[in-house]
Amino acid sequence: MKKQLKELEKFYNKINSSERLNLENFMFDGLVIEILDDDIRENLGYSDDLPNFSVAAKFDYLEAETKVIDVRFDYGRSGRITPVIQYEPIEFFGNVQQFTSISNYKRFNELKLRKGDIVRIQYRNDVLSYLSNIVKSNNGQLLKFINRCPICNEKLHLSENEVFAICENPNCKGRIIGKIEQFCIKMGIKGIRFNILHSLFMNKIVMKIEDLYNQNTYKKISNLEGFGEKSAYNMKMEVLYNNAEKFDYEVLGSLSIPNMDLKRFKEITKLYSIKDLYKFIDKSTDGKKLIKKICEIEGFGEKLAKNILDGLIENRKLIDFLSQNIKIKEFKTMLSTAETSYKFVITGDLSVPRDEFINKLEEHGHKVMGSISTKTDFLITNNPYSGTVKNKKAKELDIPIITEQECRDRFLK
Repeated sequence: MKKQLKELEKFYNKINSSERLNLENFMFDGLVIEILDDDIRENLGYSDDLPNFSVAAKFDYLEAETKVIDVRFDYGRSGRITPVIQYEPIEFFGNVQQFTSISNYKRFNELKLRKGDIVRIQYRNDVLSYLSNIVKSNNGQLLKFINRCPICNEKLHLSENEVFAICENPNCKGRIIGKIEQFCIKMGIKGIRFNILHSLFMNKIVMKIEDLYNQNTYKKISNLEGFGEKSAYNMKMEVLYNNAEKFDYEVLGSLSIPNMDLKRFKEITKLYSIKDLYKFIDKSTDGKKLIKKICEIEGFGEKLAKNILDGLIENRKLIDFLSQNIKIKEFKTMLSTAETSYKFVITGDLSVPRDEFINKLEEHGHKVMGSISTKTDFLITNNPYSGTVKNKKAKELDIPIITEQECRDRFLK
């Protein structure tokens, strides 16, 4: 075993050195060392759903030095302003890097970067570039943080700990664009993000969410410089066809209602459809009936319920518009049509993201719980012999253990 460990260490150091850069066709940031013997694997088992028979050995970050050219300031969807440093192009694994985001206002000021400074850029996890430090400073122009919003020109405000600079103007065009972007992200609309939306907004093509569902929008985009017919067609297909059918919780979760997301709206729409929720909003009682109904759901308090009430009132016209332009499916109706409902617990890795698999189970009327109990009907795992706590508990309680594929074959058809 000692000999094998020494060989592994030698191999790791060899790849971790400059030789790694010569493997241009293979981009990786470490090695996974795994025991393949089935008996040893079963004996070692799992701890907290993680295997005890394998370990990840990360490589050192790749680094390169380059010269600072300038800085730009990007507007985030919540009004946060982020400085992005431009420098002379460098290359990692064939990927050219020339821009790196400085995470916040505080660190940007601490760096005191100047045009012409030589800086060290690290390629972290072989995905993101990070400005590590200044290698050599000079007397070039000091890069200063802006004090006004790059979109609305209102004065920026610092967060309480002075980490972030934020535009607090509620009417800032950037916030409007940010809401449209969030809608696209939550609705699963691919390829339409802030920079594209900013260009479309400034050209008065997409000024609100409803514009995404207007056929004339895409005719205008096809004639816009930098876009063209292909871009317009791809965007049109994504919005009007690929995402023409959605559950009610997806629509509600896409409206940027404070502290509310898809998961929370899914819990609500298990009981109430969009129509139900609006029935609870009675002008004579100022929405108190809705607040009461929401507060009866586990995990929801009065503050969240008030956010939902305000959000539904604010977005009433938009929701009505969406109901006429896409097919909105009622989650509670779908659940009620399931012939038999089972309670599942999942442990270990799946062939697809866990959230995606959970959604499939719930769409077929089943419930996914976080821990094993006497109420659990099945434990789903692709490694029935692992030593996880959930596996052990399921065996103790004599709960059937099935694989992901067995679950698909029996319950997801």
